[in-house]
Amino acid sequence: MLAKKTKFARDIILEELKDGDIFLSQLLTYFKHTLIEGLTDEKFADLYAQTLAYGLFAAKVMAGSEEVRRNNAWMFITMPLLRKIFHISSGPDCPEALSWVIDDICGVLNRVDVTSLLSKEDVLFDDPIIHFYDTFIGEYDPTEKKRLGIYYTPVGVVAYIVASAHKLLQTKFGLELGLAEQGVKLLDPAAGTLTFVIRAIGRALAEFESRGLSGLIPFYIKHHILKNFYAFEISLVPYVIGHLRVAKYLEDRWGYKLGETSPPDRSELREPDRFQFYLTNTLEMRKPSEAPLLMELTEEGKRAEEVKERIPILVVLGNPPYSVSSENKSKFIEELMQDYKRDVRGERNIQPLSDDYIKFIRFAQWKLERTGKGIFKSTLRFKRNERVEDKNPQEGTFEEGGILQRSYHPICLPSL
Repeated sequence: MLAKKTKFARDIILEELKDGDIFLSQLLTYFKHTLIEGLTDEKFADLYAQTLAYGLFAAKVMAGSEEVRRNNAWMFITMPLLRKIFHISSGPDCPEALSWVIDDICGVLNRVDVTSLLSKEDVLFDDPIIHFYDTFIGEYDPTEKKRLGIYYTPVGVVAYIVASAHKLLQTKFGLELGLAEQGVKLLDPAAGTLTFVIRAIGRALAEFESRGLSGLIPFYIKHHILKNFYAFEISLVPYVIGHLRVAKYLEDRWGYKLGETSPPDRSELREPDRFQFYLTNTLEMRKPSEAPLLMELTEEGKRAEEVKERIPILVVLGNPPYSVSSENKSKFIEELMQDYKRDVRGERNIQPLSDDYIKFIRFAQWKLERTGKGIFKSTLRFKRNERVEDKNPQEGTFEEGGILQRSYHPICLPSL
């Protein structure tokens, strides 16, 4: 039902754009100049429709038994960017036809017993929010899901990767508390719905708890987890779901509630505590344009840029998207990729090295080189391209003594 109504919203947004709606045209311009340079009308309509649908879902989850309406949804949302999107969408500039659809989606969600839906939630093992998202994106646009490489990572794989990173910090870097060590900075550059990061948070806090320091966990969350753990995502819906998941996980498992968005009467917009999960294209490096109507989008870009350029990350982990027909061809990443292609120029087909997951590996290497050391743990799988008879260029790039291994020390490579 939600997927069907979201498709309807997408069609209305596209039609309004064709008719020259000023409100939507401004939003499109801001997103294009600040986030996705090649954003088309069709892609924006899709992006905005999904944002509205899952933003309302997130609002309903946080609202509990209270009804969510178009003019109050922003009050329940802790993400600054999403909160502002709903704040302006409740105003008189929002197209009337779109307002009707938003009201309709609110009606659907208000008939759902969200408390019952989430009552058995285990965000690490059996998370209904993830099942809901996976079902939604599969119904809404299965082709887009495949194109973007959006796939669920098995819990066991996530657990192993996080545990091994934690252990390597202790054994190879001399950091007794591993991920719980103050100052250890972690980044998932293709975070999706934050599955890896939430597992890393859990591992860090469990280490702290095991040492009899449970009473200090709220302080520790505020001054280590919220300060030193980072994540990037380019797609708005996973971004929304990720923020929702981490907020619920910190509250349900550890009793830490991210800061209120406003006073008790919710009469003002205020900046809450937030997890440092940013909406950005990891593989681009450019200064975001100013967006007067949506300054939160500009601020999101600025904060992401600061993490990319200035924050010394020690651990990079996650599950990069797999897309051999990469659309990420910014000057920044293409120049970095030349290092990987240099040693295999004689191969008949080096196209596999243009896959997005290889580009994310290159970004991780670049990021850790700037720190001077680090750990990269991923679900990396080397696939032999059927059109290459002699050997896969990926093997030449990552073989013993290859460029990734000789770049920095100590080095911990992808394990799966």
